[in-house]
Amino acid sequence: MAQRATVRGVSAPDPLALMLAEILTRLGRIETMLARGRRPRDADDQRVLMALAASVGSTRFSAAEVIRHSTVDHELRAALEQADCCDNPRSLGRLFRRIEGRAVNGVALARVGEDRQGPVWVLRVCVTTPDRA
Repeated sequence: MAQRATVRGVSAPDPLALMLAEILTRLGRIETMLARGRRPRDADDQRVLMALAASVGSTRFSAAEVIRHSTVDHELRAALEQADCCDNPRSLGRLFRRIEGRAVNGVALARVGEDRQGPVWVLRVCVTTPDRA
């Protein structure tokens, strides 16, 4: 049960108890992220790449532009949320670097330059041949 403090005769939740609860909540989120490790999350990466292909096509874009566009493209937003990079262009940029050049369903992400918002990316069509046993 949370402690209550009395200020000028009015009982209110203890600010330290509220801060502790917030800290413990954040710590739980951090522990969850660390438990995942820094391994590639292939399904999430693929979902982001496919959502990008459906959303931006062959248009050049930065991570910040994708974040802004995700506010109106719900499929893209869902893919970014699943990959834990829906609000931060830096984390999305890290995801882009991780999947750069990897072909998924005939599409690959390529870095084509840089502007004042950071790296500029584009999706490229890739011709892949099936592995033969």
